[in-house]
Amino acid sequence: MPAPRLLAFLLLPALAGCAGGPRAVRPADFARAADAPPPRAPEPVNEELAAAARATLEAPAAEPPAEAEPARRPASSEPRGPLVLDALVGQINGQPVYADDLLLDLDAQLAALGRRLEPPVFRQRAAELIDATLRERLVNALILGEAERGLSEQQQGAVRYMVSERREDLLRRHGRGSLAVARKTLLEETGLSLDETLRQYRDALITDNHVRENLNARINVSRRDVERFYRENLATFQPPVTRDLELIWVDDAETAEAVQARLDAGEAFAEVAADPATGNAWAGGLMTTIPGDEPFGRPEVDAAVAGLLEEGAWAGPIPQPNPDADGERFWFVEAAAVDAPPRRSLLEAQAAIEQTLRERQFVRLRERFIDRLLREGSHTPVEQMANAVLRIAVNRYSAPEA
Repeated sequence: MPAPRLLAFLLLPALAGCAGGPRAVRPADFARAADAPPPRAPEPVNEELAAAARATLEAPAAEPPAEAEPARRPASSEPRGPLVLDALVGQINGQPVYADDLLLDLDAQLAALGRRLEPPVFRQRAAELIDATLRERLVNALILGEAERGLSEQQQGAVRYMVSERREDLLRRHGRGSLAVARKTLLEETGLSLDETLRQYRDALITDNHVRENLNARINVSRRDVERFYRENLATFQPPVTRDLELIWVDDAETAEAVQARLDAGEAFAEVAADPATGNAWAGGLMTTIPGDEPFGRPEVDAAVAGLLEEGAWAGPIPQPNPDADGERFWFVEAAAVDAPPRRSLLEAQAAIEQTLRERQFVRLRERFIDRLLREGSHTPVEQMANAVLRIAVNRYSAPEA
């Protein structure tokens, strides 16, 4: 072998990592020493080839042609410091957490934000996204870890059976029975491999069952709780009727009889109310959007109003004390418009109320359950991991600060 080719052959393994520029560091790059093969014994040195290699190294390097010099990158694409492509940012339950794994789900969002937001604003939005994603992953991992440690043999068998059934279902629906087709179709449609899909299904089975076993037994909703909730939210279950009201007031019984006769004959309430001959003492005009069944605070009038549930319905005459003179004033009232939302009795609403109260208790218990996991679980502090990932996200996605 000629000396220059020998030199390239000898140096190729050393230069391979540099030829392509920076690369992402992966967990596989850090194999344990115990897993590495034993070192091989050095082979005998060929003195003739070694001498040729030394001669090549000692020879002065030739000047590269001017046109071969690589073009300098624009200033905007220069790194703003050490370019970290991936990093170990912490651990959850003893398992490493890598920045690239966390940013994978956020890549499209962060890239879009980096293109349109100023660096300070991008940093704030990215911090929120990273913190929320990291906390969700942390909580899920802690629940899963505790759940797996508590699985009985019977439960483990049940999980294996359900995962197997899920696998067969995926093969039927996505591969028509073909494993290769199912794998290809799932990857194209969901971005997940078959193994990843089944792992997510398995983890969800275990965590959901664990949470419900630990929390559902502690939920208790009594009949008294349901009744109290109904009373406190009566306006929700018995929403008030809203009406537009037209009024007629007359101050003697004979005029009241005449008004009643005209209304009984089918004359429009508004025409009778506006006719000067009626002697209507009410000059306030149409009362619009009046809520509830007690708009006047007068028991007899309010009782009549509560019965007006259809447009055009009217009631009267209703005798009331006359505040302007001795004797009585006779009221006529019409519902010119009615909005009557549906109402539910306690019996009709009981099932929905009980479900609502159970869900509220479940949320409170779950929050306390998660707080305990965060206190007792093995993990790197969330803030520490989030800050490390944020530094990488800013370096990777954000424009340079001015």
